Amino acid sequence: MSGTVLIKSKVAAGGGKLFLLNSNESGLGVAIFGGGYTPVVATVDIRDSSGSGSAGTGLSQARYHLAAATAGDKVIFGGGYNGSYSAVVDIRDSSGSGSAGTGLSQARYVLAAATAGNNAIFGGGDAGFPSVVVDIRDSSGTGSAGVSLSQARAYLAAATAGNNAIFGGGYTPVVATVDIRDSSGSGSAGAGLSQARQRLAAATAGNNAIFGGGDAGSYSVVVDIRDSSGTGSAGVSLSQARDVLSAATAGNNAIFGGGYNGSYSAVVDIRDSSGFNRSPLTTSNAVFNLHIFFIF
Repeated sequence: MSGTVLIKSKVAAGGGKLFLLNSNESGLGVAIFGGGYTPVVATVDIRDSSGSGSAGTGLSQARYHLAAATAGDKVIFGGGYNGSYSAVVDIRDSSGSGSAGTGLSQARYVLAAATAGNNAIFGGGDAGFPSVVVDIRDSSGTGSAGVSLSQARAYLAAATAGNNAIFGGGYTPVVATVDIRDSSGSGSAGAGLSQARQRLAAATAGNNAIFGGGDAGSYSVVVDIRDSSGTGSAGVSLSQARDVLSAATAGNNAIFGGGYNGSYSAVVDIRDSSGFNRSPLTTSNAVFNLHIFFIF
């Protein structure tokens, strides 16, 4: 079961991932959660910094393993799975209202998404096979395909660095590949992660994307930093090896929480833009794929 702690600056888009909720930073002043599995649902919920809120307009299709990112003042949900692969795109504003957008160019799930400029960039995933497809969606939910990833993969992670979306890791089998995409979907490959892995997490710290944890054949402690050009180095390792963890931004730090390493984890790790170690914390309950947002 998922635990969600609302603690992030200006807020978050949420979409079902690994049966739970995925997130990306937005500037809406609220957290918006969509989709998931209990079983499969289309539910949308809005929460402010106090945890108060209400239900929004449900997604146009119930699904999980979708991805979400912000585009301007909207949250864009894309892809997912509900017994078949989904190409559905939904747009929601800060009240939770919205409609369906232009479907992705390829139906797929376990994809990743991050914001580049004013657009949401969706990349990779599983379409019955590992995908290279990149899709761009603006705040109206319209857009087109971008330049394909340099390597097909699913179970990758993505975060924003500067004005670019950075995609890292994934499974084809397990890879270390990094790709950079700007708001038009153009870009190239960056410096590969220091360890090939899937089911990792990523968040923005300052102007950098920080990737942490994952499955490299064994549970991983590795942290990698990538700037907007895709270059970078390894950071200070997580305090506990784990995969299917979650990450979000708090001020200028990336916060990694929860996960799994043979048992559910309650550990929270903090990394700044250089990948420097901050004191690890422990959440009140062990959770699988915890999601954390900091709201000031």
